[in-house]
Amino acid sequence: MPVRLNAAIPARSSLAADSPEFERTTFYVDSTGVVTGEPRISKRFYNATGAALVVGGVYLRAEDGDEETAPALIALAAGTVPLRCAVAAEAVPIASYGEAYIEGWCNALCHGTTPVVKDQFLKTVAGTIINAFVSEGATTQSAKSAAVAAEAYSSAGNTALKKVFLLNELYDPD
Repeated sequence: MPVRLNAAIPARSSLAADSPEFERTTFYVDSTGVVTGEPRISKRFYNATGAALVVGGVYLRAEDGDEETAPALIALAAGTVPLRCAVAAEAVPIASYGEAYIEGWCNALCHGTTPVVKDQFLKTVAGTIINAFVSEGATTQSAKSAAVAAEAYSSAGNTALKKVFLLNELYDPD
């Protein structure tokens, strides 16, 4: 069948499966490759960190209003309270789009200088321990809480991928 040169080309939906605004629900896959019933939500983000994203790296979600680069992930900066974190699901080159988890069960980088205890809340610390969660040292949520540890980890000076539950909420003490 010949192609008509004046045929209307359908516009791409803004909610297409590869659209940055489309949220996908999948299930956590454990270290043996078994798909669990533990849900997680992911979304595509633009890498605006200035460096390649690493799998399991923790980044700050940013909305700058620029439709060509939004939503974006940026590096954690000193003095920021990272209320809206995302965990990279894949390695992503600079200035490219890639998948990141925004809520639910995932593997994230955790730093073990302060021991991470199962069921403790985790936070991020910009500067010395960048792109990884650290223990808050408590099982009570605070304004800095970004995730909950699903397994323990302790290794001075080292970072490893560990199972966490990523929060997608702003803390409200009331």
